[in-house]
Amino acid sequence: RVLDRHLRDAGLGTRVEIPEAARIDFLYSGDTDHPRRDDQLDVLFRQAALDSLPRVAPKVAGHSYFTTWPVARMVATRRALRDSLDAIAPGLEYWMTEYCVLEDNEEIEGPGRDLGMHPALYTARLIHFDLALAGAASWQWWLAVSAGDYKDGLVYVDVESRQVHDSKLLWALGHWSRFLRPGSVRLGTTRSDDATPVEQATGLMVSGYRSADGRPVAVAVNYDSVPRPLALAVDGIGADGPRAWRPYITDRGRNLAPAAAVTAGATAEVPARSVVTFIGLERGPSPIREGPEPVPGDPEAVPTDQHAAPGNPIVRELFTADPAALVHDGRLYVFSGRDQASPTQADFVMREWHAFSTDTATTDPAAWEHHGPLLALDDFAWADANAWASEVVRGPDGRFYWFVSTRWAEAPADGDRMAIGVAVADHPLGPWRDAIGGPLVTALLDSASAHNIDPTVLVDTGGVHMYWGSFWEPRHVRLDASMTALAGGITTPDGLPGFWEAPWLFERDGVYYMLYASNRNLDDDCVTSRFYACIRYATADHPAGPWTHRGIALGQVSSTTNHPAAVEFPEGSDRWWMVYHTADLPGGGTFRRSVAIDRMTFAPDGRIRTVEQTRAPAPEPRPVPSDDASRFAAVECSYTSPWESCDALASGPEPESSDMPGPNIG
Repeated sequence: RVLDRHLRDAGLGTRVEIPEAARIDFLYSGDTDHPRRDDQLDVLFRQAALDSLPRVAPKVAGHSYFTTWPVARMVATRRALRDSLDAIAPGLEYWMTEYCVLEDNEEIEGPGRDLGMHPALYTARLIHFDLALAGAASWQWWLAVSAGDYKDGLVYVDVESRQVHDSKLLWALGHWSRFLRPGSVRLGTTRSDDATPVEQATGLMVSGYRSADGRPVAVAVNYDSVPRPLALAVDGIGADGPRAWRPYITDRGRNLAPAAAVTAGATAEVPARSVVTFIGLERGPSPIREGPEPVPGDPEAVPTDQHAAPGNPIVRELFTADPAALVHDGRLYVFSGRDQASPTQADFVMREWHAFSTDTATTDPAAWEHHGPLLALDDFAWADANAWASEVVRGPDGRFYWFVSTRWAEAPADGDRMAIGVAVADHPLGPWRDAIGGPLVTALLDSASAHNIDPTVLVDTGGVHMYWGSFWEPRHVRLDASMTALAGGITTPDGLPGFWEAPWLFERDGVYYMLYASNRNLDDDCVTSRFYACIRYATADHPAGPWTHRGIALGQVSSTTNHPAAVEFPEGSDRWWMVYHTADLPGGGTFRRSVAIDRMTFAPDGRIRTVEQTRAPAPEPRPVPSDDASRFAAVECSYTSPWESCDALASGPEPESSDMPGPNIG
């Protein structure tokens, strides 16, 4: 009270914030294990009436430590806090001002750095209940950057190696902080399943908000190991309700990644073990599938000037590469790696494989459904980097097998560290699991390639054949019916001149075709330099060869590398498509590629006609800021005086640099 008086006497607007409880039950309970800290709301506001003092801030603060487990206690403490605030000091805001994982319980423990989804979901669940039950108006994490081996940071630094690592927890917090800026308001929510908060805590939790700019926002936390359906409806705002919802997803393979918009009233899928923020899109004439908005500061994000016109590339929301194609139950699937390098990184950064599908082969991105990352490096305990080229095929047993290139963690340091692994699933969309528990092909095998990558597999009536390789060394081997073991020795195929990497094997009308990337000219104009690749092809009467080179199936593309896939779709139609990658997406490059698809046709003699590459119309270039205004000067005749003419205006010399001082013009 003395401090309040002195602040007022000095004419200062400073506010005193009291209390900040070390544990939230200290605010309302009179029966904790620290009696001298109990009942802070009652003592300070009911008995002392501090909220009546002008220089006492109308808020209380507490920490969420040690009240998060068991789940029933987490729910009960937050309900009790809200009830006490409403009864004792209903005009006070509650701020949660400090938390990191200090607990050591059945579900989580503080020691041990973990960059993955588990601490992210544990914390996201806590944020949900702190906001939805306790009514917190602010939520704050303990440390931004940590060098320790503890679950206390959002970004981690390794001092000795000078490396910096982001955590999934950082991205999970972004589902609130990115979209709910000061001025946002929490909205009440109702559920059709009537699940209790305790039941929600191990499944799907949803909270609603109105953002500071007036848009409806929903944040969903799926703690479950399976996807959960969610249909969002907004009551009480009539015709001004959203026409669609734009999801932003964080899960094992995505960081606040924008996904295709979901029409209002339709059912969306919240991926397993994920946090998803849904942003209401305003009603208006624009189509629902406009280009997604990347998250500012995300080095993996596609630039914001994405055009929505149909045309290649078919995936706009992330960079994709090394496509493979499969047809199943009348639907075309494309599987690809994801390029995650930042614009300044000069290396392939790939940690996961994604899937896309459509019922109409087209270059229109709106027709392709993104199924998210279905397979990642973490699914292979023996792998430690490089989610490179792959192929999915259906095995003799009816199951699906995903052959992948990845790096073998225990490979000898003096040889090729890349290897080929296999995952298995009952459906193209999984769930997928490692089929072997180790690599299928490594450099330790006799006659292995110099670089064991890029597997392609064909299940034929005479057996299963696999090709792979790079550094000019293609290899072939038979697999047994299990799809997980070699059935013979490794051989070097004949008749693939100029082979560099990326083979793709398929059959049409009894003829076997081999597509492959080549960085050499063979009395033709395959490439402009050895740093680029075209796609050559060869044919054979048997999947094991010998092969006869036939020509170029696809010319050089805008990316230095290329990886083809060929597929007939619909099945039995003899309509063929080539899937490949380029650097055509704005912001793309050697390490930021994009999947494309175009028609592949055949001449009457079975030769492949060179595929014509197509692209979406490029967006209008943005002006480049410059102090030289003359670069943007142009003569126009929208108005001339009676004694002027357009010819006179246009007849002068080229303008020199204006050398204008001051800020950039553009």
